Amino acid sequence: MKKIIHPTDFSENASKALKFAIGLSKKFDAELIILNVEDFPTIMNSSSSVSSFTEMEEEKIASITKNLKKYVGNSTNSLDANSKIHYSVKFNSSTADGIIEAINETDADMTVVGTKGQSIFKEAIVGSTTKALVLKAPCPILAIPEEANFDVLKHIIYASDFNQHDIIAITRLVPIAEIYNAELSIVHIYKDESSYNSEATNFRKNLSYQVKYPHLNYETLVSDDLAKSLVSYLNNKNADLLVMFEKGNTGISRLFHKDMVKQFAEHSTVPLMSFNSYSIHIPKED
Repeated sequence: MKKIIHPTDFSENASKALKFAIGLSKKFDAELIILNVEDFPTIMNSSSSVSSFTEMEEEKIASITKNLKKYVGNSTNSLDANSKIHYSVKFNSSTADGIIEAINETDADMTVVGTKGQSIFKEAIVGSTTKALVLKAPCPILAIPEEANFDVLKHIIYASDFNQHDIIAITRLVPIAEIYNAELSIVHIYKDESSYNSEATNFRKNLSYQVKYPHLNYETLVSDDLAKSLVSYLNNKNADLLVMFEKGNTGISRLFHKDMVKQFAEHSTVPLMSFNSYSIHIPKED
């Protein structure tokens, strides 16, 4: 991992995500880009010239950059002379589009965002920026609830439905698990036990060809209440990170539909990393 982006709106929940982003950047010796997306500067009157607009833009960039540096300084005292921190300002009427533009321009390997509220799951459903990033971002999104605590990653949970794309996502996840020497559990919650055996066998066989990681294990749960079972599992296993693949009609959008959101918002503060078809570079179907 060479580049990490942390978009911020200077809020308290964003500053929690900043600490995660700094921790990861140090662990990977990666460049950390602190990003703010603002709406386009307003031209006060029709007589404003192109040069005056450019000056207005430059002044706003300088002002925001100053605030970004202050935000980083106020949020953490863990920086050192070797920290690779850069600052970026984007003008876009859509925060999500501005972040995606920055990801594409920098070829970032991960984006670390804060969420409003105790749980990322509610934000993934009702928060337009987080939802857009989960669905469209060309790199993994790491969403940090404001109640999460970052120390080290000891136990990473990958929630799988035995989709072939899960295998690609897990291969991208393993380097993160390796650098923390973390346990990586592949968990599948299913309702129909009769269909499980053949799916699981084929999935494990295919994954074993591509992933050689000594701390990889598999867990299965039988339940009619997917969300409740996963929350209980995360809590019982003292999970530090939940990872999922999002494909629009599967993953977060399917599992955490609105009648499941409340219990996650109340009972889970585990950070979520999401992959999608863009972040693992799956060609679009015709």
